[in-house]
Amino acid sequence: MTEAKLREAFDLWDKNHDGFIQLDEIRAALTHAGASADRVVTMADEVLRTMDTNHDGQISWEEFKTGALNFLKD
Repeated sequence: MTEAKLREAFDLWDKNHDGFIQLDEIRAALTHAGASADRVVTMADEVLRTMDTNHDGQISWEEFKTGALNFLKD
Protein backbone atom coordinates (compact mmCIF):
# COMPACT_ATOMS: atom_id res chain seq x y z
CA MET A 1 0.00 0.00 0.00
CA THR A 2 1.35 3.41 -0.93
CA GLU A 3 1.78 6.26 1.51
CA ALA A 4 -0.78 8.24 -0.50
CA LYS A 5 -3.39 5.50 -0.01
CA LEU A 6 -2.61 5.36 3.71
CA ARG A 7 -2.99 9.14 3.92
CA GLU A 8 -6.33 8.90 2.16
CA ALA A 9 -7.48 6.31 4.71
CA PHE A 10 -6.22 8.46 7.59
CA ASP A 11 -8.07 11.49 6.25
CA LEU A 12 -11.29 9.47 5.95
CA TRP A 13 -11.08 8.49 9.62
CA ASP A 14 -10.04 11.98 10.77
CA LYS A 15 -13.54 13.43 10.43
CA ASN A 16 -12.82 16.76 12.12
CA HIS A 17 -9.55 17.19 10.17
CA ASP A 18 -7.48 18.09 13.22
CA GLY A 19 -4.63 15.77 12.24
CA PHE A 20 -5.52 13.11 14.80
CA ILE A 21 -7.95 10.22 15.00
CA GLN A 22 -9.87 10.13 18.29
CA LEU A 23 -11.86 7.27 19.77
CA ASP A 24 -15.21 8.66 18.57
CA GLU A 25 -13.85 8.84 15.01
CA ILE A 26 -12.66 5.24 15.20
CA ARG A 27 -16.08 4.15 16.42
CA ALA A 28 -17.80 6.10 13.61
CA ALA A 29 -15.53 4.54 10.98
CA LEU A 30 -16.12 1.03 12.28
CA THR A 31 -19.87 1.61 12.42
CA HIS A 32 -19.81 2.95 8.87
CA ALA A 33 -17.84 -0.14 7.79
CA GLY A 34 -20.64 -2.34 9.12
CA ALA A 35 -19.30 -3.55 12.46
CA SER A 36 -22.05 -4.56 14.87
CA ALA A 37 -22.78 -2.16 17.70
CA ASP A 38 -21.58 -4.58 20.37
CA ARG A 39 -18.26 -5.08 18.55
CA VAL A 40 -17.58 -1.42 17.77
CA VAL A 41 -16.57 -0.49 21.32
CA THR A 42 -14.22 -3.44 21.70
CA MET A 43 -12.70 -3.02 18.26
CA ALA A 44 -12.26 0.75 18.65
CA ASP A 45 -10.54 0.32 22.01
CA GLU A 46 -8.20 -2.25 20.45
CA VAL A 47 -7.36 0.02 17.51
CA LEU A 48 -6.58 2.91 19.84
CA ARG A 49 -4.57 0.75 22.24
CA THR A 50 -2.54 -0.74 19.41
CA MET A 51 -1.86 2.39 17.35
CA ASP A 52 -1.60 5.11 20.00
CA THR A 53 2.03 4.45 20.84
CA ASN A 54 2.59 7.66 22.83
CA HIS A 55 -0.60 7.05 24.87
CA ASP A 56 -2.08 10.51 24.42
CA GLY A 57 -5.57 9.18 23.62
CA GLN A 58 -5.43 9.84 19.89
CA ILE A 59 -3.69 8.54 16.78
CA SER A 60 -1.38 10.84 14.86
CA TRP A 61 -0.58 10.43 11.17
CA GLU A 62 2.81 8.89 12.02
CA GLU A 63 1.24 6.43 14.48
CA PHE A 64 -1.42 5.50 11.93
CA LYS A 65 1.11 5.00 9.14
CA THR A 66 3.40 2.86 11.32
CA GLY A 67 0.51 0.81 12.70
CA ALA A 68 -1.06 0.24 9.28
CA LEU A 69 2.23 -0.81 7.72
CA ASN A 70 2.94 -3.20 10.60
CA PHE A 71 -0.55 -4.67 10.25
CA LEU A 72 -0.15 -5.13 6.50
CA LYS A 73 3.26 -6.73 7.01
CA ASP A 74 1.86 -9.48 9.27
